[in-house]
Amino acid sequence: MRKISTKNYVIYTIIVLITIAVVIFFSKWYETKKDGQTTHRMNSIAEIKETDLDNYLVENPSIIIYLSNSHKEGLKDFESEFNKYILKNNLNKKMVYIDLNGVSENFDKKLKNKLGIDSSSSYLNVNFSEDENIIIIDDSQLVSILYNTNKNINMDEVKLFLRGNRE
Repeated sequence: MRKISTKNYVIYTIIVLITIAVVIFFSKWYETKKDGQTTHRMNSIAEIKETDLDNYLVENPSIIIYLSNSHKEGLKDFESEFNKYILKNNLNKKMVYIDLNGVSENFDKKLKNKLGIDSSSSYLNVNFSEDENIIIIDDSQLVSILYNTNKNINMDEVKLFLRGNRE
């Protein structure tokens, strides 16, 4: 009987492990695509689509909504830090994410109408379809919005905002 070297066993083991890792990676990728989920940087919270917002607000009358564009590169570092903050403070069950990339032209108007923002509101000038923001809703009523003017989102301001609006 021919003797097989240890080197061949090591190579065979490495090939098997790499094959298993590739299969697991592609199966997870397939499941994500099959379920219609998108991959976004806000992986600690659920993503909802614009079309599901009305039903989601009926089913979840107290919620925190994070609005952001997944294709905006300048937010990568912020969202990484924000994900950690969400997990550390157990906000992932109370918070949802809406990707502003691909929302309809009238998303801003529809959201303002849904939140009861009218011409006398200080939030009238906020553009919800383009700018990052955080909205807090309690018992189907608008409690607060992080920014009432259009500006870049900042982690320190987010922390103060969320701490100041905790029940």
